[in-house]
Amino acid sequence: MKKAPRRVLWYIVSISCTIVLAEMDGGNVVITNEEIIELLKQKQFNDARSACVERLQENRIDSQAWSSLGESFAQQQHGTMALKCFRRARLLDPFSRWIDDAIAFSEGIQDDFTDQIVMDLLEVPHKTVTALLLTRDSSRTIAACLTPLKNAVDEIIVVDTGSIDDTVQIVEGMDIHVHHFAWCDDFSAARNFSLGLANSDWVIAIDSDEILNHEDVFLIREAAGIFDSVSDQFVLQIVRTNQANGMQGRDFEARMFPRNRNLRWVRSIHEQIRNPDETRPRKFYINIRFFHDGYDPTVVSTYDKARRNVKLLRQEVNKYPNDLDIHFFLGRDALRIGEVEEAIHHLEKACSIGESVPQQDVELSNVYRLLTIAYESGGRYDDAERNASETITRFPAYPDGYFQHASLLMRRIHKYINTSLQEIAQAKDNARSYISMADTDPALATWKTDIAHGDLARFLGNLRETRNSYKKALSYGLHLPEVQKALANLDNDILMLAEEIKRERNPLNDQ
Repeated sequence: MKKAPRRVLWYIVSISCTIVLAEMDGGNVVITNEEIIELLKQKQFNDARSACVERLQENRIDSQAWSSLGESFAQQQHGTMALKCFRRARLLDPFSRWIDDAIAFSEGIQDDFTDQIVMDLLEVPHKTVTALLLTRDSSRTIAACLTPLKNAVDEIIVVDTGSIDDTVQIVEGMDIHVHHFAWCDDFSAARNFSLGLANSDWVIAIDSDEILNHEDVFLIREAAGIFDSVSDQFVLQIVRTNQANGMQGRDFEARMFPRNRNLRWVRSIHEQIRNPDETRPRKFYINIRFFHDGYDPTVVSTYDKARRNVKLLRQEVNKYPNDLDIHFFLGRDALRIGEVEEAIHHLEKACSIGESVPQQDVELSNVYRLLTIAYESGGRYDDAERNASETITRFPAYPDGYFQHASLLMRRIHKYINTSLQEIAQAKDNARSYISMADTDPALATWKTDIAHGDLARFLGNLRETRNSYKKALSYGLHLPEVQKALANLDNDILMLAEEIKRERNPLNDQ
């Protein structure tokens, strides 16, 4: 029998931000997720299981309760039930870093135990889903986009906005009807047109250059069934893995919602989902993953796309001057086409709006991050450093603020060091020719400036220059024990480093 490792502390204590979902409907929860974690730590697995069931009967989208329930099963060697619970937790919580390890461990436990109460909780009603796609000259990716969707949804609505390539022929060759929409520089109008054609319970909007992860094909309907009982107006945010220049990052996009909540898209570019009164619906994050390379300059012209966006956003910002999101997107896209001062203006405006309007689609920390980048691009390094410092103050858990501030401090330090090197060299030159009644340090013409030069060179990582400067200081025949010690340590470090490099280049010599 495979023994469960001691994973409780590093699995369950990693409570994601989605724990707040547990209190969504104000149910009469008698035990908290934190108390359940304590039960798991105390190895009271049956009690933990009962507490999780009680929470999930109140609220089935409590991802932390599903995680804890999976842990209670795994610790009792019930791999099948643990696997089901962990998979549900993964769908509901895209922020968990440990869940894949939990799933892999559970897959290694062979058993046939079934908990019928939990199986009933896992059951979701069947809800139909329509995928909504806009296309325009999408021949590069449209087949790859549509192929996994055929098994993922009940209906696919493709709306073409004026393709001149073979996009329409590719779609029709896959037995999917193409609807046509006369392009009017308004993405929301096109989205809402496609929404009006849908017949399913739910819709999910997908860009034609987004490809559903094959592991998540059956999760779209599952997510619809899970969230359909949520009473208020809301949208589900999918995970998008963005590839550009050989690197990947991810973001979250509001794309999926029940059709009976009267939601619609607004804004002509970087369109957003709104309630009928244009307030923002509640957001839930789900772990349904799409691959996206639509901003990869190696496959598309990101400059042309950004230039198109800026044109539309300039019109939008005149209509909605106090919309943080529009200012952010205009600042971002203006920066992409080199309009740095325009970018700074709109990003500063977005930060200002964020002071008084807390609920926006764009995270305010991201606005601050991009403003720092814009300041740097414009050569306004003091402003960039100040803004990065303010980012740390306002968002102390946000890692980018710390890194940006550290990078700017490093730049400042390098600038000071280079200035110091120049002034040390000037001091030495002046000391050699200085004639005056004023007192001056004669050592500046020889060893003292050499030592200072060597210290700065070492700070910059220039070991050869450091060594030469220390040797030159010692060449005057003076007793300088600290310099001798520093040179000996430096030589020892260089020899050890050389041996390490030699071993890395010739690993067979160590065998």
